Amino acid sequence: MQLTIELPDTDAAKLRTAAAAAGVSVPEFAAALLKAQHVAGPLAPTSPPEKPARSFYDVVIEEGLLEGGGDYPADLLTNPKYMEDFGR
Repeated sequence: MQLTIELPDTDAAKLRTAAAAAGVSVPEFAAALLKAQHVAGPLAPTSPPEKPARSFYDVVIEEGLLEGGGDYPADLLTNPKYMEDFGR
């Protein structure tokens, strides 16, 4: 299988230098790096992604803390009547 990747010039130079110092081609050196990483541990994250933090609004709605039909704006700034006299 052939794989092409793009690296910043500085990283590509480091890879070429390291491969030359090891006396192998760049593809052989890159393959050895990947193999060593796989032995050390998987490349993919093993822990589940963190759940995003819930907003205050989300908590209030999910816990049923507001009475009524639940047809509330997620952001009070979307309704000008809630902003009357704000900051006075």
